[in-house]
Amino acid sequence: MSRHTIPNLTDGHGASARFSSSSTNIVKNTRELRVYNKMRIIDLLRSREMLSKAEISKALDLSFATVSNLCNELMEEGIFKSAQRSAQSGGRPSELLSLNVTARTSLCIDFTYKTEVRLLLIDLHNNPIAEKFVSYSSDSSTPELVSYCVQGFHELLTEAGLNQEQFLGATVVIPGLYDEETGGVVNSTLPILDNYNLALVMSKMLELPVQMENDANLAALAVSMQGESQRYDNALFIYIGEGLGLGILSHSGVIFRGARGFAGEIAHIPLGHSNFACYCGNAGCIEGILSNSGIEHELLAQGNPAEFVGKLLGKLTSILVNMMDPQAVFIGGDKEEFLSQALPYAQQEAAQRILLQRYRDVPIILSLDVHNLFYQGASELLIRQWLLK
Repeated sequence: MSRHTIPNLTDGHGASARFSSSSTNIVKNTRELRVYNKMRIIDLLRSREMLSKAEISKALDLSFATVSNLCNELMEEGIFKSAQRSAQSGGRPSELLSLNVTARTSLCIDFTYKTEVRLLLIDLHNNPIAEKFVSYSSDSSTPELVSYCVQGFHELLTEAGLNQEQFLGATVVIPGLYDEETGGVVNSTLPILDNYNLALVMSKMLELPVQMENDANLAALAVSMQGESQRYDNALFIYIGEGLGLGILSHSGVIFRGARGFAGEIAHIPLGHSNFACYCGNAGCIEGILSNSGIEHELLAQGNPAEFVGKLLGKLTSILVNMMDPQAVFIGGDKEEFLSQALPYAQQEAAQRILLQRYRDVPIILSLDVHNLFYQGASELLIRQWLLK
Protein backbone atom coordinates (compact mmCIF):
# COMPACT_ATOMS: atom_id res chain seq x y z
CA MET A 1 0.00 0.00 0.00
CA SER A 2 1.29 3.44 -0.83
CA ARG A 3 2.06 5.84 1.98
CA HIS A 4 -0.73 8.20 2.77
CA THR A 5 -2.16 10.71 5.19
CA ILE A 6 -5.12 9.33 7.07
CA PRO A 7 -8.01 11.79 6.65
CA ASN A 8 -10.33 9.97 9.03
CA LEU A 9 -9.94 8.07 12.26
CA THR A 10 -12.19 5.53 13.93
CA ASP A 11 -12.23 4.24 17.47
CA GLY A 12 -13.64 0.88 16.39
CA HIS A 13 -17.16 1.74 17.50
CA GLY A 14 -18.19 4.18 14.81
CA ALA A 15 -16.76 7.36 16.35
CA SER A 16 -14.58 9.34 14.00
CA ALA A 17 -12.48 12.46 13.82
CA ARG A 18 -10.66 14.30 11.07
CA PHE A 19 -7.15 15.50 11.78
CA SER A 20 -7.42 19.12 10.67
CA SER A 21 -7.25 22.56 12.19
CA SER A 22 -11.05 22.64 12.34
CA SER A 23 -11.24 19.55 14.55
CA THR A 24 -9.90 21.00 17.79
CA ASN A 25 -13.38 20.94 19.28
CA ILE A 26 -12.83 17.25 20.06
CA VAL A 27 -10.28 18.16 22.74
CA LYS A 28 -11.25 19.48 26.16
CA ASN A 29 -8.04 20.59 27.84
CA THR A 30 -4.38 21.43 27.27
CA ARG A 31 -3.20 17.85 27.77
CA GLU A 32 -5.69 16.50 25.26
CA LEU A 33 -4.68 19.22 22.80
CA ARG A 34 -1.02 18.17 23.11
CA VAL A 35 -1.91 14.54 22.49
CA TYR A 36 -4.14 15.53 19.57
CA ASN A 37 -1.41 17.60 17.90
CA LYS A 38 1.14 14.89 18.57
CA MET A 39 -1.01 12.39 16.72
CA ARG A 40 -1.47 14.85 13.84
CA ILE A 41 2.29 15.11 13.50
CA ILE A 42 2.69 11.32 13.47
CA ASP A 43 -0.05 11.04 10.88
CA LEU A 44 1.64 13.62 8.67
CA LEU A 45 4.98 11.80 8.84
CA ARG A 46 3.25 8.60 7.71
CA SER A 47 2.71 10.30 4.35
CA ARG A 48 6.15 11.81 3.81
CA GLU A 49 9.70 10.48 3.64
CA MET A 50 11.19 13.29 5.70
CA LEU A 51 10.15 16.74 6.93
CA SER A 52 11.75 19.49 8.93
CA LYS A 53 10.07 20.97 11.98
CA ALA A 54 9.42 24.15 10.01
CA GLU A 55 7.70 22.17 7.25
CA ILE A 56 5.57 20.33 9.80
CA SER A 57 4.65 23.64 11.42
CA LYS A 58 3.51 25.06 8.09
CA ALA A 59 1.65 21.93 6.99
CA LEU A 60 -0.37 21.65 10.22
CA ASP A 61 -0.69 25.40 10.96
CA LEU A 62 0.97 25.01 14.36
CA SER A 63 3.55 27.25 15.99
CA PHE A 64 7.17 26.23 15.51
CA ALA A 65 7.65 26.06 19.28
CA THR A 66 4.75 23.62 19.66
CA VAL A 67 6.00 21.43 16.83
CA SER A 68 9.56 21.48 18.14
CA ASN A 69 8.52 20.40 21.64
CA LEU A 70 6.24 17.63 20.42
CA CYS A 71 8.79 16.35 17.89
CA ASN A 72 11.43 16.23 20.61
CA GLU A 73 9.08 14.07 22.68
CA LEU A 74 8.50 11.79 19.71
CA MET A 75 12.25 11.50 19.19
CA GLU A 76 12.69 10.50 22.85
CA GLU A 77 9.94 7.91 22.47
CA GLY A 78 11.72 6.44 19.43
CA ILE A 79 8.80 7.14 17.07
CA PHE A 80 10.78 9.66 14.99
CA LYS A 81 14.31 9.45 13.66
CA SER A 82 16.63 12.32 12.77
CA ALA A 83 18.70 12.99 9.66
CA GLN A 84 20.47 16.02 8.18
CA ARG A 85 19.59 17.98 5.05
CA SER A 86 22.46 19.47 3.10
CA ALA A 87 22.99 23.16 3.76
CA GLN A 88 21.67 25.57 1.14
CA SER A 89 23.91 28.49 0.01
CA GLY A 90 26.36 27.98 2.81
CA GLY A 91 23.77 28.06 5.59
CA ARG A 92 23.38 25.61 8.44
CA PRO A 93 22.06 22.14 7.57
CA SER A 94 18.48 21.60 8.76
CA GLU A 95 17.34 18.64 10.80
CA LEU A 96 14.92 16.31 9.04
CA LEU A 97 12.57 13.95 10.82
CA SER A 98 11.28 10.63 9.54
CA LEU A 99 9.03 7.98 10.97
CA ASN A 100 10.53 4.97 12.70
CA VAL A 101 8.10 2.57 11.07
CA THR A 102 8.71 -0.26 13.52
CA ALA A 103 8.34 1.89 16.64
CA ARG A 104 4.76 0.61 16.77
CA THR A 105 3.69 -2.58 15.04
CA SER A 106 0.53 -4.63 14.54
CA LEU A 107 -0.36 -8.29 14.34
CA CYS A 108 -2.83 -9.55 11.75
CA ILE A 109 -4.39 -13.00 12.18
CA ASP A 110 -6.11 -13.88 8.92
CA PHE A 111 -8.66 -16.73 9.00
CA THR A 112 -9.79 -16.35 5.39
CA TYR A 113 -7.89 -19.44 4.21
CA LYS A 114 -9.37 -22.95 4.33
CA THR A 115 -6.75 -25.02 6.16
CA GLU A 116 -4.25 -22.46 7.40
CA VAL A 117 -4.07 -19.12 9.17
CA ARG A 118 -1.89 -16.29 7.90
CA LEU A 119 -0.01 -14.36 10.58
CA LEU A 120 1.67 -11.05 9.74
CA LEU A 121 3.66 -8.47 11.67
CA ILE A 122 3.02 -5.05 10.10
CA ASP A 123 4.72 -1.66 10.41
CA LEU A 124 3.30 1.88 10.55
CA HIS A 125 3.18 2.10 6.75
CA ASN A 126 0.98 -1.01 6.66
CA ASN A 127 3.82 -3.01 5.14
CA PRO A 128 4.57 -6.57 6.30
CA ILE A 129 7.67 -7.15 8.39
CA ALA A 130 7.35 -10.94 8.67
CA GLU A 131 4.69 -13.51 7.95
CA LYS A 132 3.95 -17.14 8.69
CA PHE A 133 1.25 -19.61 7.68
CA VAL A 134 -0.03 -21.88 10.45
CA SER A 135 -1.60 -25.10 9.21
CA TYR A 136 -4.38 -26.99 10.96
CA SER A 137 -6.46 -30.07 10.20
CA SER A 138 -10.21 -30.40 9.82
CA ASP A 139 -10.47 -32.15 13.18
CA SER A 140 -8.57 -29.43 15.09
CA SER A 141 -10.49 -27.82 17.91
CA THR A 142 -10.81 -24.05 18.19
CA PRO A 143 -8.59 -23.89 21.32
CA GLU A 144 -5.93 -25.88 19.47
CA LEU A 145 -6.13 -23.47 16.55
CA VAL A 146 -5.71 -20.51 18.89
CA SER A 147 -2.65 -22.10 20.51
CA TYR A 148 -1.10 -22.66 17.06
CA CYS A 149 -1.57 -18.96 16.31
CA VAL A 150 -0.03 -17.87 19.61
CA GLN A 151 2.98 -20.10 19.04
CA GLY A 152 3.35 -18.74 15.51
CA PHE A 153 3.25 -15.16 16.82
CA HIS A 154 6.10 -15.78 19.24
CA GLU A 155 8.13 -17.44 16.49
CA LEU A 156 7.61 -14.37 14.30
CA LEU A 157 8.66 -12.08 17.14
CA THR A 158 11.95 -13.94 17.44
CA GLU A 159 12.46 -13.98 13.68
CA ALA A 160 11.83 -10.23 13.33
CA GLY A 161 13.69 -9.24 16.49
CA LEU A 162 10.70 -7.30 17.86
CA ASN A 163 9.41 -6.92 21.39
CA GLN A 164 5.80 -7.54 22.33
CA GLU A 165 5.73 -4.08 23.97
CA GLN A 166 5.98 -2.49 20.50
CA PHE A 167 2.61 -3.89 19.42
CA LEU A 168 -0.53 -1.79 19.20
CA GLY A 169 -2.56 -4.99 19.28
CA ALA A 170 -3.92 -7.66 16.97
CA THR A 171 -6.72 -7.70 14.42
CA VAL A 172 -8.39 -11.02 13.67
CA VAL A 173 -9.72 -11.17 10.11
CA ILE A 174 -12.81 -13.35 9.93
CA PRO A 175 -14.79 -14.72 6.95
CA GLY A 176 -18.07 -14.02 8.67
CA LEU A 177 -19.74 -11.57 11.01
CA TYR A 178 -18.74 -10.48 14.48
CA ASP A 179 -21.61 -10.28 16.95
CA GLU A 180 -20.77 -7.17 18.97
CA GLU A 181 -23.35 -8.11 21.60
CA THR A 182 -22.10 -11.62 22.43
CA GLY A 183 -18.51 -11.40 21.16
CA GLY A 184 -18.99 -14.48 18.99
CA VAL A 185 -18.39 -15.15 15.31
CA VAL A 186 -21.57 -15.94 13.37
CA ASN A 187 -22.48 -17.04 9.86
CA SER A 188 -18.86 -17.82 9.03
CA THR A 189 -17.63 -19.85 6.06
CA LEU A 190 -15.21 -21.37 8.59
CA PRO A 191 -17.43 -23.36 10.98
CA ILE A 192 -14.63 -23.84 13.51
CA LEU A 193 -15.02 -20.16 14.45
CA ASP A 194 -18.79 -20.06 14.87
CA ASN A 195 -20.15 -18.90 18.22
CA TYR A 196 -16.68 -18.83 19.77
CA ASN A 197 -15.51 -15.72 21.63
CA LEU A 198 -12.27 -15.65 19.69
CA ALA A 199 -11.23 -12.08 20.60
CA LEU A 200 -11.44 -12.72 24.34
CA VAL A 201 -9.48 -15.98 24.21
CA MET A 202 -6.89 -14.58 21.78
CA SER A 203 -6.36 -11.48 23.91
CA LYS A 204 -5.66 -13.51 27.05
CA MET A 205 -3.25 -15.87 25.32
CA LEU A 206 -1.44 -13.24 23.25
CA GLU A 207 -1.43 -10.69 26.09
CA LEU A 208 -2.42 -8.04 23.54
CA PRO A 209 -5.58 -6.05 22.80
CA VAL A 210 -7.47 -8.01 20.13
CA GLN A 211 -10.28 -6.93 17.88
CA MET A 212 -12.32 -8.80 15.30
CA GLU A 213 -13.27 -7.52 11.88
CA ASN A 214 -14.98 -8.87 8.80
CA ASP A 215 -12.73 -9.43 5.78
CA ALA A 216 -14.74 -7.28 3.35
CA ASN A 217 -14.84 -4.38 5.83
CA LEU A 218 -11.04 -4.39 6.06
CA ALA A 219 -10.70 -4.57 2.28
CA ALA A 220 -12.98 -1.54 1.97
CA LEU A 221 -10.84 0.37 4.46
CA ALA A 222 -7.64 -0.56 2.62
CA VAL A 223 -8.74 0.37 -0.90
CA SER A 224 -10.21 3.69 0.23
CA MET A 225 -6.73 4.98 1.07
CA GLN A 226 -4.71 3.95 -1.97
CA GLY A 227 -3.19 7.06 -3.49
CA GLU A 228 -3.85 10.76 -3.16
CA SER A 229 -6.16 10.82 -6.18
CA GLN A 230 -8.10 7.67 -5.22
CA ARG A 231 -9.21 8.37 -1.68
CA TYR A 232 -12.83 7.66 -0.86
CA ASP A 233 -14.84 8.49 2.25
CA ASN A 234 -17.89 6.52 1.05
CA ALA A 235 -17.09 3.24 -0.67
CA LEU A 236 -18.26 -0.34 -1.01
CA PHE A 237 -16.20 -3.50 -1.36
CA ILE A 238 -17.85 -6.64 -2.75
CA TYR A 239 -15.77 -9.67 -1.81
CA ILE A 240 -16.37 -12.92 -3.69
CA GLY A 241 -14.60 -15.78 -1.98
CA GLU A 242 -15.84 -18.87 -0.18
CA GLY A 243 -18.89 -16.73 0.45
CA LEU A 244 -20.14 -13.31 -0.61
CA GLY A 245 -19.54 -10.27 1.58
CA LEU A 246 -19.90 -6.52 1.51
CA GLY A 247 -17.70 -3.96 3.24
CA ILE A 248 -19.24 -0.53 3.73
CA LEU A 249 -17.39 2.70 4.42
CA SER A 250 -19.88 5.33 5.47
CA HIS A 251 -19.35 9.07 5.81
CA SER A 252 -15.74 10.08 6.58
CA GLY A 253 -14.37 6.62 5.91
CA VAL A 254 -15.80 4.90 8.99
CA ILE A 255 -16.64 1.19 8.71
CA PHE A 256 -20.41 0.81 8.94
CA ARG A 257 -21.30 -2.24 11.01
CA GLY A 258 -24.95 -1.65 11.85
CA ALA A 259 -26.62 -1.97 15.23
CA ARG A 260 -25.06 -5.30 16.14
CA GLY A 261 -22.27 -5.76 13.61
CA PHE A 262 -24.29 -7.58 10.96
CA ALA A 263 -24.34 -4.91 8.22
CA GLY A 264 -23.29 -5.98 4.73
CA GLU A 265 -24.94 -9.41 4.75
CA ILE A 266 -25.82 -9.53 1.04
CA ALA A 267 -25.22 -13.23 0.38
CA HIS A 268 -28.87 -14.14 0.67
CA ILE A 269 -30.40 -11.56 -1.64
CA PRO A 270 -32.72 -13.71 -3.83
CA LEU A 271 -31.18 -12.99 -7.24
CA GLY A 272 -29.68 -16.44 -7.80
CA HIS A 273 -31.01 -19.62 -9.41
CA SER A 274 -34.52 -20.34 -8.16
CA ASN A 275 -33.71 -24.03 -7.82
CA PHE A 276 -30.60 -23.45 -5.73
CA ALA A 277 -31.18 -24.68 -2.18
CA CYS A 278 -29.10 -22.53 0.15
CA TYR A 279 -27.82 -23.62 3.56
CA CYS A 280 -29.92 -20.81 5.07
CA GLY A 281 -33.05 -22.81 4.25
CA ASN A 282 -34.20 -20.69 1.33
CA ALA A 283 -33.75 -20.99 -2.40
CA GLY A 284 -32.28 -18.60 -4.96
CA CYS A 285 -29.64 -16.89 -2.80
CA ILE A 286 -27.15 -14.89 -4.86
CA GLU A 287 -24.18 -16.46 -3.05
CA GLY A 288 -25.02 -19.67 -4.93
CA ILE A 289 -23.53 -17.94 -7.99
CA LEU A 290 -21.28 -15.18 -6.59
CA SER A 291 -18.87 -17.40 -4.64
CA ASN A 292 -15.93 -19.62 -5.49
CA SER A 293 -18.06 -22.77 -5.76
CA GLY A 294 -20.81 -20.88 -7.58
CA ILE A 295 -18.40 -19.57 -10.22
CA GLU A 296 -16.95 -23.05 -10.69
CA HIS A 297 -20.47 -24.34 -11.31
CA GLU A 298 -21.24 -21.60 -13.85
CA LEU A 299 -18.00 -22.29 -15.71
CA LEU A 300 -19.46 -25.70 -16.57
CA ALA A 301 -23.10 -24.69 -16.92
CA GLN A 302 -22.93 -21.50 -19.03
CA GLY A 303 -21.89 -20.93 -22.61
CA ASN A 304 -20.47 -17.54 -21.63
CA PRO A 305 -20.01 -17.73 -17.86
CA ALA A 306 -18.22 -14.37 -17.64
CA GLU A 307 -21.19 -12.61 -19.21
CA PHE A 308 -23.73 -14.46 -17.06
CA VAL A 309 -21.90 -13.84 -13.78
CA GLY A 310 -20.92 -10.32 -14.80
CA LYS A 311 -24.48 -9.25 -15.50
CA LEU A 312 -25.64 -10.65 -12.17
CA LEU A 313 -22.82 -8.84 -10.43
CA GLY A 314 -23.87 -5.67 -12.25
CA LYS A 315 -27.46 -6.03 -11.03
CA LEU A 316 -26.25 -6.48 -7.47
CA THR A 317 -23.95 -3.47 -7.79
CA SER A 318 -26.74 -1.27 -9.12
CA ILE A 319 -28.97 -2.20 -6.16
CA LEU A 320 -26.21 -1.29 -3.70
CA VAL A 321 -25.37 1.97 -5.48
CA ASN A 322 -29.00 3.06 -5.68
CA MET A 323 -29.44 2.31 -1.97
CA MET A 324 -26.21 3.76 -0.56
CA ASP A 325 -24.87 6.25 -3.11
CA PRO A 326 -21.13 5.48 -2.71
CA GLN A 327 -18.28 7.28 -4.43
CA ALA A 328 -16.93 3.98 -5.76
CA VAL A 329 -17.54 0.24 -5.72
CA PHE A 330 -14.59 -2.12 -5.48
CA ILE A 331 -14.80 -5.80 -6.35
CA GLY A 332 -12.27 -8.42 -5.30
CA GLY A 333 -12.07 -12.15 -4.90
CA ASP A 334 -10.07 -15.32 -5.11
CA LYS A 335 -10.81 -15.91 -8.81
CA GLU A 336 -9.21 -12.73 -10.12
CA GLU A 337 -8.74 -13.82 -13.74
CA PHE A 338 -12.40 -14.75 -14.09
CA LEU A 339 -13.56 -11.58 -12.35
CA SER A 340 -11.48 -9.48 -14.74
CA GLN A 341 -13.36 -11.13 -17.62
CA ALA A 342 -16.72 -10.58 -15.94
CA LEU A 343 -16.04 -6.96 -14.95
CA PRO A 344 -16.96 -5.27 -18.28
CA TYR A 345 -20.35 -7.02 -18.26
CA ALA A 346 -20.88 -5.93 -14.65
CA GLN A 347 -19.99 -2.33 -15.47
CA GLN A 348 -22.30 -2.26 -18.47
CA GLU A 349 -25.24 -3.81 -16.60
CA ALA A 350 -24.78 -1.52 -13.60
CA ALA A 351 -24.59 1.57 -15.81
CA GLN A 352 -28.00 0.74 -17.27
CA ARG A 353 -29.60 0.23 -13.86
CA ILE A 354 -28.02 2.93 -11.68
CA LEU A 355 -30.42 5.83 -11.38
CA LEU A 356 -29.42 9.47 -11.89
CA GLN A 357 -26.34 8.49 -13.85
CA ARG A 358 -25.98 11.97 -15.33
CA TYR A 359 -25.50 13.37 -11.83
CA ARG A 360 -22.82 10.95 -10.70
CA ASP A 361 -20.10 8.71 -12.01
CA VAL A 362 -19.58 5.73 -9.71
CA PRO A 363 -16.53 3.74 -10.84
CA ILE A 364 -16.63 -0.05 -10.47
CA ILE A 365 -13.07 -1.16 -9.87
CA LEU A 366 -11.48 -4.59 -9.71
CA SER A 367 -9.04 -4.88 -6.78
CA LEU A 368 -6.23 -7.41 -7.04
CA ASP A 369 -4.45 -9.29 -4.24
CA VAL A 370 -7.48 -9.15 -1.99
CA HIS A 371 -5.83 -11.09 0.84
CA ASN A 372 -3.17 -8.38 1.07
CA LEU A 373 -5.94 -5.82 1.45
CA PHE A 374 -7.11 -7.70 4.54
CA TYR A 375 -3.84 -7.23 6.42
CA GLN A 376 -3.46 -3.62 5.27
CA GLY A 377 -6.92 -2.80 6.58
CA ALA A 378 -6.25 -4.77 9.76
CA SER A 379 -3.13 -2.71 10.47
CA GLU A 380 -4.81 0.57 9.60
CA LEU A 381 -7.64 -0.10 12.02
CA LEU A 382 -5.20 -0.47 14.93
CA ILE A 383 -3.17 2.57 13.89
CA ARG A 384 -6.27 4.74 13.71
CA GLN A 385 -7.29 3.68 17.20
CA TRP A 386 -3.81 4.58 18.44
CA LEU A 387 -3.89 7.97 16.71
CA LEU A 388 -7.28 8.73 18.24
CA LYS A 389 -6.29 7.82 21.78
